[in-house]
Amino acid sequence: EEGAGDGSVEVFLDVVLRSICQSNNELVRELSDVSTSAACLDLEREELKRSDAAITVMATTLLYDTCEAGSPLEGDILRLAILTSIADWVCSASATSKEWGSLAEPYMVPLCRALCTYFGGLGEALILSTAEDHIIRGEWLVPPGSVFLAECAVEGAVFYLTNKKTHLATLISTFLNSSHR
Repeated sequence: EEGAGDGSVEVFLDVVLRSICQSNNELVRELSDVSTSAACLDLEREELKRSDAAITVMATTLLYDTCEAGSPLEGDILRLAILTSIADWVCSASATSKEWGSLAEPYMVPLCRALCTYFGGLGEALILSTAEDHIIRGEWLVPPGSVFLAECAVEGAVFYLTNKKTHLATLISTFLNSSHR
């Protein structure tokens, strides 16, 4: 399987995750970790716990612009390119096996987690920025294009989670948790 310039799917996925997660290394590591629970119910609970923590980190990153790398504009442009290409692929009837849908299931799990984290984190940031007791109430500006990017993230997550060829059912509660934000 080839995905990125050097042919490594892992490198390709790392670039995608770093872009979606605002270059937050801690968040990328957390979303890439393999779940360790053996029982199905524990796995779902573990995914929800991971989702809550990731959404909180993403909201903080968005609110306080704690991006760890590069120019915010460059990150926004890369994120725009990645998320719109995922959304375009989902909407396209002519998707080929060399595009987003061909990622092996182990690689789709962190991608779905990242997509849910992005739109859940944006929702949490919007809620926090309007809270009465919040420190930056009324001072935070929604990053340009972030609502459109959240829409693209939702489309991508829905596609992957409803694809009958995958076994990502344990992430459905994560999606719903993120959507609730």
